[in-house]
Amino acid sequence: MTSIGRGRIGGIAAALALLAGGGSAASAQAAAPTGLVAFSSCEELLGYAQANAPRIPRYDPSMPVAPSLPMPTTAPPPASPDMAAGGEALSEEPDFSGTNVQEEGVDEPDTVKTDGRRIFAIAEGRFVELDGRSDSPRVLGGLSLEGEDHQLLLRRGRAIVIAQVHASGPLEPVPATMGPAARASLSPAPRMPSQTLLTELDLGLTGRPRIVRNLRVEGMLRAARMVEGVVRLVVSSTPRGLADESARSEVGDWVPSYRVRNRRTGRNALRPVAACSQISHPQTYDGLGLLTVMTIDLDRGLTPADSDSILADVDTVYGTSDALYVTSTLPSSTESATLVHKFVTGADGQTTHRASGTIPGSLLSQWALSEQEGVLRAASTVSAWSAGAGNTSESFVTTYAERDGRLVELARVGGLGRGERIYAVRFIGDVGYVVTFRQVDPLYTLDLADPRRPRLLGELKIPGYSAYLHPVGEDLLLGVGQDATEQGMRTGAQVSLFDVSNLSAPRRVATAPLSGWASAVEQDHRAFLYWPRTRFAFVPTDGSSRDGTAAGDGGVGFRITRADGLKRVGAVRHPDGRQYGGGVDRSVVMGRRLLTLFDDGMLSSDLATLGDPRWVAFG
Repeated sequence: MTSIGRGRIGGIAAALALLAGGGSAASAQAAAPTGLVAFSSCEELLGYAQANAPRIPRYDPSMPVAPSLPMPTTAPPPASPDMAAGGEALSEEPDFSGTNVQEEGVDEPDTVKTDGRRIFAIAEGRFVELDGRSDSPRVLGGLSLEGEDHQLLLRRGRAIVIAQVHASGPLEPVPATMGPAARASLSPAPRMPSQTLLTELDLGLTGRPRIVRNLRVEGMLRAARMVEGVVRLVVSSTPRGLADESARSEVGDWVPSYRVRNRRTGRNALRPVAACSQISHPQTYDGLGLLTVMTIDLDRGLTPADSDSILADVDTVYGTSDALYVTSTLPSSTESATLVHKFVTGADGQTTHRASGTIPGSLLSQWALSEQEGVLRAASTVSAWSAGAGNTSESFVTTYAERDGRLVELARVGGLGRGERIYAVRFIGDVGYVVTFRQVDPLYTLDLADPRRPRLLGELKIPGYSAYLHPVGEDLLLGVGQDATEQGMRTGAQVSLFDVSNLSAPRRVATAPLSGWASAVEQDHRAFLYWPRTRFAFVPTDGSSRDGTAAGDGGVGFRITRADGLKRVGAVRHPDGRQYGGGVDRSVVMGRRLLTLFDDGMLSSDLATLGDPRWVAFG
C-alpha cells in the first residue's frame, strides 16, 4: 500500500469507532437477527476481515484499479431537506405507458421514462429530452453524461441518472523481474474499479436539464427500486485490503465510502457507507465483499437516510413496496445453495435487515422470487453431476415464512424438469408458472394458495421454451422465447399464447414467429411492452431473419384476444433498414402513438397499425 493511500484512510478507524457506539460484543450479537452476526466494534470487524483475507482470490497486480475516494472523518448525518423537488401531479388514469416492472408500485430504473408530456431517454451516453405529445416527436434538449450503463428514475420534476463510472490508475510498482506466479501471489483482487454515480437533474426548464447534485459510491450497482420517491440502492463493493499485509490493513481498506456534491453550493459530504455497528456477517462465510442497501428519500436530496451492510456477495435483487430481498449463491462441491436476506422499510423510512435463510439451488433472476402476504415463494434449480447419470438437476418451488430472524421453509414442490433448468418464472396471485427446458418446454402450473401445501396442478410439454411470461388478459399468458426442434435445437425467436383457464390442463392456443433469432425480452423484461387498453403487445427483435437475410432492427406488434389469438398488427423498423445496429431499446405508448427508442433516434408510429412512421434523430 502506498503512503498516499494509507494517509488517505488514516482517520477512518477513529471515525468508524465513533459510529460503532458502545456495548459489548455479546450484547450486540444477541441483538442481531438469527443467521447474521453484527459487529460490535470496528476492531471486531477488522479482526474478522484480517482472519478471512487469505480466502480472497488472487489477481495479477498489473490490472488497473480505481483510485479510492478520500475517506471521511465524521459520521453520516441524517438526510436534510435541501432543495426539495417540486412538480405537477399526474392524472390518475395516464394515457401513457411506464416501465414494465415486476411489482406494481415498485419502479425500476430504465433507459426511457415519461411524465405524460415529455419523454426522457438515454442514448449513446446522452440524456435526451423530447416532446412526446404530437405525432412527430421533437428533441427539446439534452446533455452529455459521465460514465456508462445509464438508467433513469423520475420524481416530481427531477430525473435521477444512475451510472457506473470506471476509473483506472497505477498500483504500487511491481519489480520487473518478478515472474507471473510471484506477481499473482502478491495480493487478492482489489476493490472493484467501479463507482456508482447518481446524478440529480432539475427538469423544470423545458429542454434545459440542469445538474443539481450527485452521489458517488464506491462499488457496483446491483439493483435499485423506488417506492413513492424513496429509492433503495443495492451496491456491491470489494475490499481494498491486501491478504499478505492484512495485519497492517485499516478498517477503511474494507469499508467503502460515498460522497455527495451539491452543484449549487459546492458543498461536499464524504462518509463511510455504513457504521461498523451497521455491518453484519452471515454465520456461513460468504466472502468479504460488502453488500450495502442505501435508502435515499429523493424529496430530501441524495444524502442517504440509512445504510445497512452485510459481508456477502450479491446475485439477485427482488423488491416489493415494503421489502427488499438480496441473494447470493453459496459455493459447494456437490449441490449449490442460495443465501437470501430480507430487508424491510419502516414507517420512518429506515431500511433494516429482518431475516435470512437458505434456498436450495440457484435462482434464474428476480422473477424467481415473489412475496405474498408475508410469505416468500422461490423457484430454484439444484444441479448436480454424478458418474454415469450425467445431469441430475431438478427444480423446486419453496415457500418461506419469517421466524425469529430466519426465513424458515414451510413447504416445497419438487420434481420439476428433471435433467433441465428453469428458463422462466411468473407468480401471479396464488398461482405460479415455471418453465424448464432441455429438449422440450414443460410449462408447469402450481397452486400456492396455501403456502403450507403448495401443489403441482398441470404440465404442458411443447417444443422450445419461453424465457419471459406476461399476463395478457383473464386466463391468458404470453410467452416470449425460442422455437426448437424435438431434439432441443433452437430455430428462432417466437411468441406463444397460453390458455390457463384450466390450471390442471394449460394449453398453447397460438404461436407466432418473430423476424429475428432473438428478442431483447429474453434477457430484459423492461424491453417488453403490453398496453391493456387495446390488448397490444410489442416485442423487439434483432436484425436477422430465419432464412439468413437482413430484416432490419425493429420489433413486432400483436393484438391479443381469446377469439383471434395473436393477431399481428405490424412491424417497426429503423428508417435506414440497418441490421445489427442496436435494435429497439425500449417502447412507450403516448396516446395513439407508439414511440420506439433506438440508440440514435426515436420513431413514432400509429398504435393501431404501426404505420405512419415519424423519425427524429438525436444527432
